[in-house]
Amino acid sequence: MKIEVCSNCHPFFTGQQKFVDTAGRVEKFLAKVEKTKARQASAKEAADKKAKTNSDKNAVAAVL
Repeated sequence: MKIEVCSNCHPFFTGQQKFVDTAGRVEKFLAKVEKTKARQASAKEAADKKAKTNSDKNAVAAVL
């Protein structure tokens, strides 16, 4: 295999490297982070609600 690389136009030699994010990787990552934060928040709310319900039941049982 023979490959020719032109030092006049190749980005390595010219120092004009370009970052191309064609797949939208950064946006996908940020979307995953936000989704995870939302799941954690809803799970915490559910756990807090369950704990409150259990403590209310225990309080009623203690009174009876």
